[in-house]
Amino acid sequence: MDNAATTKITEKSLEKFVFSNKNHYGNSSSLHSYGYVCEKILKESRRIIGDFIKASQEEVFFTSGGTESNNIAIFGSIKEYDGSEVIYSDIDHPSIIGPVNELRKKGVVTIPVNTDNYGYIDIDDLEGKLSSKTTLCIFTHVNSELGTLQDMKKICNIIKNNNSNIRIHFDCVQSFGKINIDVSQCKVDTLSFSGHKIHGPKGIGGIYVRKGIKVKPIVFGGGQEKGLRPGTEPLPLIESFAEAILLRVEIMEHEYERILSLRNKLITGLKNSIEDIRINSAEKYSPYILNVSIKDIKGEVLLHYLERDEIFISTGSACSSKDESVDNVVSKLDSDKSYSDGTVRMSFGMYNDEAENNIVLEKVTGYVNEIREIIRGR
Repeated sequence: MDNAATTKITEKSLEKFVFSNKNHYGNSSSLHSYGYVCEKILKESRRIIGDFIKASQEEVFFTSGGTESNNIAIFGSIKEYDGSEVIYSDIDHPSIIGPVNELRKKGVVTIPVNTDNYGYIDIDDLEGKLSSKTTLCIFTHVNSELGTLQDMKKICNIIKNNNSNIRIHFDCVQSFGKINIDVSQCKVDTLSFSGHKIHGPKGIGGIYVRKGIKVKPIVFGGGQEKGLRPGTEPLPLIESFAEAILLRVEIMEHEYERILSLRNKLITGLKNSIEDIRINSAEKYSPYILNVSIKDIKGEVLLHYLERDEIFISTGSACSSKDESVDNVVSKLDSDKSYSDGTVRMSFGMYNDEAENNIVLEKVTGYVNEIREIIRGR
């Protein structure tokens, strides 16, 4: 139940990875015939991913994952540090907040946009903060902790109607392969995605860069990925990633409804079984993420109780979970610590089923009562 952190690779993707390592180990940049074979496979994988988001293959660049893609999009979009303004949301993933903090150190004015208690961007506040100095706007399509789904098309239209020169980047790591993304219907300039969130391999992801948009590289070397991300392309990872995308093409719509049903049943069960519980979800959300706050418990304590039964959940983003200086998103949005301290995230993937759902409900209910007896009995 921690699939927002990572997912189990499918058998087909794993088999493709092994096969490629054995049979497609050549360098796609090599001039000989075997290099050409590998180059054709690389191009086909790029086409598969481009088609998936209605982009051309020339607009797809491979990276090591979402964090690198976000860094490339952010640092590569700033021409001059002094005098530039960047608008962002301060409840986004560490791979957004970290680069923004670095930009601030370099002299860029960083402006957080307001959000409501569910993590929705305040559109009026965004419009009020756009200016002639705004260089870049950075947002997340699906919040990794809350599951809040932003209206990417609407936000992009508002920004571009204000100033068409403002660069827009969306982190789509939690939505890619789960919720339909059509870049042909949206004015987003760059967006990031990752393989291991959709039952593909770890260590591979990508960045979409709209045709005509110039993004500076942040590392330098050879001419791979048109110089944007130099270094020999890891073809086995890329092939395995493309295989995961082909599966998403087949099952995404059906799986969305199945996961939605699992989530709704779990919510109903939790509400009926546990008093003083808050569901931290908005009207528009990803069904793959369920964030709840339970009064008078500690989320981390519940996490450790559940892991004894090999039920794995989280208290927030895995990328910040070991940094004690980083609060979970709910604690930033809700000042009531009796609830926010008891925040946990349960996230679904293709291998979760109703039987697991029932076990999770039973164990969570029992352990919450046990923890409350200890805490309230003090």
